[in-house]
Amino acid sequence: MVTKEEFTKKRIKKLQQKLQKVRKENRVKEVTNEMHEVLNGKNISVDMNPYYLNDLSYVIKKNLQLVREAMKKNVGDEGSTSNVPQSTPSTTMTSMMPSPIIDPPFTPMTPQMDPSAEIPSMGASIQMNNY
Repeated sequence: MVTKEEFTKKRIKKLQQKLQKVRKENRVKEVTNEMHEVLNGKNISVDMNPYYLNDLSYVIKKNLQLVREAMKKNVGDEGSTSNVPQSTPSTTMTSMMPSPIIDPPFTPMTPQMDPSAEIPSMGASIQMNNY
């Protein structure tokens, strides 16, 4: 038999996981919207958080992957008439970076955020400490 305290702890853990999932989905949507704005001519600020740029890179790569899959499907259905070789993704520093859209194992450039805190808005400036 499960006690009331055990039930409450399990319920809290389950709700925290659900909240984390919703935050991640919202972050992906937020970065996707920002990606579309950049594609329409918005400039990217020089002082952006590197983790934000990593998230943007992740979303761009996912969208490119979807486009490539759609193109392969269309080529398979219609046949290819193009003689242009398709580029293959190469290993770069960005592909070696930690997985985006998740909390990094440590954040040397910004202070540790409270998990219940709101995600910072897009383009928020980072205050640097001069040592």
